[in-house]
Amino acid sequence: MAKLAIGPDVSDDMDPELGAKIMAMHEHKLATYPDWAELMEMIPDVLVA
Repeated sequence: MAKLAIGPDVSDDMDPELGAKIMAMHEHKLATYPDWAELMEMIPDVLVA
């Protein structure tokens, strides 16, 4: 996988903080699962917005 984009466009929630909440969940998952973080590092173009 060369590119991955994750963000609030996957929801119709109008919360202006949704992007920050998604990023916080992503960072928590990376901290909780180091193996997952290592796999994510293999994707050269990742956008979490």
